Amino acid sequence: MKKHQIRKRYLQLRQEISAADYKRFSAAMVTFFQQLSLPKCQRVLSYSALTARNEFDPSPCIHTLQVLHPMLKIAWPRIKEDSGSMEALLLSPDTVYQPNAFGIMEPGSGEVLLPIQIDL
Repeated sequence: MKKHQIRKRYLQLRQEISAADYKRFSAAMVTFFQQLSLPKCQRVLSYSALTARNEFDPSPCIHTLQVLHPMLKIAWPRIKEDSGSMEALLLSPDTVYQPNAFGIMEPGSGEVLLPIQIDL
């Protein structure tokens, strides 16, 4: 199977999940995450979930990390228009978000993190 076929298939499978099952599965994932023994983190890469497509929303997990590590910095990916590759941008209270070509919210600007600078 090619990448686009896999994406299409898993989108279909996620769309078939009932609202009750989505809530149950999400709660189970958050509970599992909260039980992990994670090292101290300073910079975490997360993302904006497309909940209309039944994607897992990582925000409760990020909140857990922020409670454990108050100085935690969060980054989100952004597609670079010139190359189509992705880069991680640090978020701030002033971050302005905008939808990309796929309708996914991305930070409009921010400090770029190198992969080696991301802890989780």
